Amino acid sequence: MLFSCLATISCKKEGNKYDTPVKDIEQFFSETGAPVQQFSFSSAANINQTTAMGNTFIISANSFTKKDGSAVTGNIDIKLRECVSKSDLILSNLTTMSGSKFLSTGGIFYLAAYQNDVALSLSNGKTINFFLNSTFGNGQMLHRYYSSSLPLENNSSDVSWTADADTQMINLLSSSNQSHYAYVMKNTGWQNAAEPVFSNSSRKKITIDTGTDYETSNTAVFVSVNGSNTICKAKSVTLGVWEVENFPVNLNVTVLALSKVNDSYFFSKSSVIVSTDISVPLVMNSITLPALKTELEQLP
Repeated sequence: MLFSCLATISCKKEGNKYDTPVKDIEQFFSETGAPVQQFSFSSAANINQTTAMGNTFIISANSFTKKDGSAVTGNIDIKLRECVSKSDLILSNLTTMSGSKFLSTGGIFYLAAYQNDVALSLSNGKTINFFLNSTFGNGQMLHRYYSSSLPLENNSSDVSWTADADTQMINLLSSSNQSHYAYVMKNTGWQNAAEPVFSNSSRKKITIDTGTDYETSNTAVFVSVNGSNTICKAKSVTLGVWEVENFPVNLNVTVLALSKVNDSYFFSKSSVIVSTDISVPLVMNSITLPALKTELEQLP
């Protein structure tokens, strides 16, 4: 039986100081994304830790090695980010895409071990048990996806999730008052408990026009599927024009754009049904950051 140990816990934003000029939109994601939680433990301790979002991770003692394969002694830091809502995903610059496949997620998180801010490796034969609250996933059957290249702070990187080679479904464990997905981590970094959706649908193109003042240095455009934990990101094709290709038809979606220009925020959204190739004009309006977050929290 694994015993919990005392942890020094902190919750912070990382990367808010830049040595080189940073695009406004990258700074936006740095400011608004899911915070980095940091937990400090002895490397020789068994770990049983509850997170800020009510998830739990369990790690057995001596589970990590240095990059050169040598043993780790002394204290280690576990860094964690959790995204358990559509708002969390968008504000953290995350989507639920695996190449051209659309996924519905039950939760996305980052977990890795560090010593003196140097990343550690999970030792051969070791795994991490992460118990993911099933509230966001609504109890659907899920698989493991991961990203081996996405950094902890992904303010300028777009993710494409890789399906784990082990195709076994994630177990859903129920208790008297709560259910959790028993997600077994075989590697550290970003993880996604998800399931492919809309695989048999015909595909169309969505074109979004935000106006030329809103482009890749200050704006990001997302498409959220109403009633599904599915989000994709539009690609810029020319100044102020964005596209999502091969989008499944007969879906109700919310197309939204968010922008930071200097210290001002702008936002627009439009609800549409994708039944053919469609064009969606978005008129960007000034908005406060709290109001922008509220808009995202209310996404269907």
